[in-house]
Amino acid sequence: MKNPLSQRGTGAFTLVEFLCVVAILGVLSLAVLAVLWRNPVSTPANSTSSPANSSAPKIPPQNFAAVASQINHLLSAPASSAVTATNPNPASAFDDFSSWVKLFTNSSASLVEGERLAWKRREAMLDLIQNDPKKAIELSVSFKLRQTLPPQITKFFEQQVDGRGDFLLAVGTDFSSGNTTTYRQVQLGGNNYEAFVYGRRRSQVSQTAIPLHGIVLDGKIAVAAEPLRALSVAEAVALDKNALKPDVICSVSGAAANSRGQPVYAESGGGVMVFCGTDHFDLVNQQWAAAEGNVSAVSSANSQAVATTANDNWTHGRKNVLYMRVNFPDDLTEPISEAAAYATMNGVNSFYTEGSYDLT
Repeated sequence: MKNPLSQRGTGAFTLVEFLCVVAILGVLSLAVLAVLWRNPVSTPANSTSSPANSSAPKIPPQNFAAVASQINHLLSAPASSAVTATNPNPASAFDDFSSWVKLFTNSSASLVEGERLAWKRREAMLDLIQNDPKKAIELSVSFKLRQTLPPQITKFFEQQVDGRGDFLLAVGTDFSSGNTTTYRQVQLGGNNYEAFVYGRRRSQVSQTAIPLHGIVLDGKIAVAAEPLRALSVAEAVALDKNALKPDVICSVSGAAANSRGQPVYAESGGGVMVFCGTDHFDLVNQQWAAAEGNVSAVSSANSQAVATTANDNWTHGRKNVLYMRVNFPDDLTEPISEAAAYATMNGVNSFYTEGSYDLT
């Protein structure tokens, strides 16, 4: 018969051992949890996928370098490159609108599309006025087209302006940097415009009450170089209903305007002039340009006869003067002696030499 105490002791030892093992495992589990909390294990992004993203395309790992290179290229590209890539060619805006106009005249164009193209043309025209005013005037909308197209389209057009106004010039110099800036302004019809010029007007000084023509958009005007603006017959009649009367004469020759079968109508800065030929139209344009102080438009044969700020041959340099001492049959006394005449002219010479800073 076995001893009960020995059996009980053996069972107690086994229970203690079991409790020690459980305690050790608990401590190890807490240690593992602490390590995982401080350093979480990263799982691959594609190890699990939600139903919403299950159909999304996957980028192959080998393309990541190429994608990164493209992103870096875009981020390092200059701002001007991005603008160039997104902005359309300004010339295409005019071409696209012209194509639409042809379709519209055949009643096969969308008015909504026309408004969109007219807006694009307007933006291109505004840029052209500031950077190439001559081209802007050449591409301006004709009088006929303004009368043909609906107001939904024409509201985007530049405005044609004519009249006598003031051309004002100012020059500002930043002496610290040595930069000089030229400012031009046109006052016409009670409005002030920032002026952009070409040709002879680049060297034109301030002038008041001169004939001016141009196109206006957003307070900016492209100023035509010529004092006269040629008109179509329809526009001439719209400005002056008497332009087509049979008794209208040429403003140069005085002959009938239609005497040579090629009448020319022109806006003269507030009125309509009529010429019997293009040669007379050109002649008046040249003479008026010379009167404004620039003879670049005048032929060399006539340039020496015109005194302007750009042509000082007549006012500067050595001049010969004929001094006539005159007496009369009923009074033969000498009006002034030769010596006194020389003394007078020496005084005149001194006056002009001093007044012209020794240039005359």
